[in-house]
Amino acid sequence: MSIQVASNHNALFNIEQTFEELITMLEDATISVDGLFMNADAGFGSESIHQLYHQKQIIANIAPNKRNSTGNNWSHIMDEELYKERYSFERTNA
Repeated sequence: MSIQVASNHNALFNIEQTFEELITMLEDATISVDGLFMNADAGFGSESIHQLYHQKQIIANIAPNKRNSTGNNWSHIMDEELYKERYSFERTNA
């Protein structure tokens, strides 16, 4: 759904802007994101993107990034069992 990113960038290059564009596309299609449950890997756990989740009332099921952790206390639900299944969803949709 998003624009392609050059291969010399990682998958999360400019993720905040891309995420906002995706949210705008959904809202333009009259699809509400309030209460959306997002199951994603730790790369989607940055401080700035968590602020976007909070603004849009998106429930983020994202494990803390242990390498990049700054001790943030984001208030979100962490469903461990569903998070474990994330990889099978990604593999199925690859």
